[in-house]
Amino acid sequence: MNKNTVIILIIVIMLMGLGLCGLNETLQQERNKRKEAEQKNVRLIMDSIRRQKGFTDAIKHELDLLAKQFEAIEPDVTVKIAKAIQLIEINQTENAIEDLAVVMENLLEDYYKKDNGFITFLKNRRADLHHLLTYCNKDKKISDVELQFFLL
Repeated sequence: MNKNTVIILIIVIMLMGLGLCGLNETLQQERNKRKEAEQKNVRLIMDSIRRQKGFTDAIKHELDLLAKQFEAIEPDVTVKIAKAIQLIEINQTENAIEDLAVVMENLLEDYYKKDNGFITFLKNRRADLHHLLTYCNKDKKISDVELQFFLL
């Protein structure tokens, strides 16, 4: 290779590097914008929960705490909780309970998916809410009374 070819290659590599840096910065800005939008959405949902007339202050407080716990971790959970609340408000309680059960099932499955004891426990079983809750009880995350309450 002659000098000119090496210089051209160096220039091309530098331009590609600058382009990739610009692309990475753009992607980071997009992620930040999406996160800000999700946080605004969560704030709107929480305001909606506070204004609901069908809930006691204690329920509103618990839902507020629950949503805040998942706000940074899993914004979709907060949105699903808010949708369930809206279903309750329009007297579709059964649909709300089903939606919340799915949320709980997904969260438990994510929590236990790398747990070898859980994988062994599930052998020849489906990872449904019943088995997930049973394992939570076996793992001492919930008491026998709580398990019976959930399984009713």
